[in-house]
Amino acid sequence: MIHEMPRQILNEKYAKIVALCFMWGCVAQGIIAGILLAIVFKEDVIPYVGYYLLVVGGTIALFAFMTRLLVKRKSIHMAVRVPVIFWLCVVTGAGIVGLYFTVPKFTSQYFTAGPRLTWATGQDPSSAITASWVTTFPGDSVVRYGMSRGNLNGTFSVSGSTRFHHVALTGLAANTTYYYQVFGFPVKQFTTAPSGAFNYTFTAWADHRTNTDITISFVQPNIVEGMSALMATDGIDPAFSFFCGDLTSQAYDFLGWETWFKDTSFADWSVNRSLQIAFGNHERAGDPDKTVVKQFYPYTQQGDGHFYYSFNYGLAHFIVLDPYLVNHDWASNFTAEQLAWLEADLAAHSGDTYKMVFMHPPPRNLPEIKLDMARLSVQYGIDLVIAGHQHEYRLVTANGTKYMTIGLGGNPNSHFTGTPCDTAFVRVDVSPVNLHVLARFTNGTVLGNFTIPA
Repeated sequence: MIHEMPRQILNEKYAKIVALCFMWGCVAQGIIAGILLAIVFKEDVIPYVGYYLLVVGGTIALFAFMTRLLVKRKSIHMAVRVPVIFWLCVVTGAGIVGLYFTVPKFTSQYFTAGPRLTWATGQDPSSAITASWVTTFPGDSVVRYGMSRGNLNGTFSVSGSTRFHHVALTGLAANTTYYYQVFGFPVKQFTTAPSGAFNYTFTAWADHRTNTDITISFVQPNIVEGMSALMATDGIDPAFSFFCGDLTSQAYDFLGWETWFKDTSFADWSVNRSLQIAFGNHERAGDPDKTVVKQFYPYTQQGDGHFYYSFNYGLAHFIVLDPYLVNHDWASNFTAEQLAWLEADLAAHSGDTYKMVFMHPPPRNLPEIKLDMARLSVQYGIDLVIAGHQHEYRLVTANGTKYMTIGLGGNPNSHFTGTPCDTAFVRVDVSPVNLHVLARFTNGTVLGNFTIPA
């Protein structure tokens, strides 16, 4: 008995030390996890809050139980064994589950996306185009190209090692098919714009499936797949396409960006032809400097912090606008600089047969922009304005201009609940005689159909 008492005291002290270390270790783990959620996950924290609260709730229960034993100075070296072993299993299991859900988030920004095409700011579609791609690790930016698939004897490159590659292919011949390849990906192709008057078709859509939480977006349809199937059924190969904003849930939702690039590369949609972007409010959310947008797309950020540009294709002049206020995710208005640029651009192209404008927010819903567009439409004859943002289809005619809202690119919406399809896009056929505009669901059902004379 004399020798048993010190051993019992030592066991008791050891048990208390173990209990205290374990208790405060769990608390510290919960605090660190909370800080990581707030700092790393930022606006994308919502999917992980429930998991976090479950773990924290269990930790609080264990903490209360262990504190009760310590305060009452009960012999806990036996009592502590069951809760400690039990909670070790719980924490280990929670850790495994947590890694399963959180590791993709931490590593998602290191995805690979392979080549896509767009006309960067100031490029002429008949003589230039830009190839962009993303690699997991930094490397050289080199594009091999040529007039035949088996003879890529030309090279364009940009110096410096990077993950975000943008290489301009310039000095090209009009109405010519070129083949190109970037390292690690198959040979692809594109055709430059012809000169003069000719017939062609382009498509437009907005509010892709990934401007909602990424877990929800996985069950939404990929509109590119639907557009591609309908165009193939119609026997039409679109010359290019427009996207009018909200391609991901927020700037740092890299899982959303990866999904976007996979979606738009379906059947080489954005790989063998240009895809022009009018940025929305979601892809800039949480990123006031537009760092992420500039990594993925080669458009020039203008002096007022916005991305707007224009180009000609055949008889039509296309204008892409960006009216969102700097450092604000939602408010919209033209800066004095953008409005002056728009008016000067319209004046310089007043003699073009068609003039079309693309932006994310519908201008008819924004009082000041509505007035600006009405004045410019009367003065310069804008034919068509296509926007998104509102998850609906709407057509308004004002001052001779057709204003279309077509934010049905895949996001869930309540306007067509119970219908066979709620995903829609616009097809525009351009000819020297007229613009024929067809809005329809990806199941073929027509939403709108009208013609604008030359």
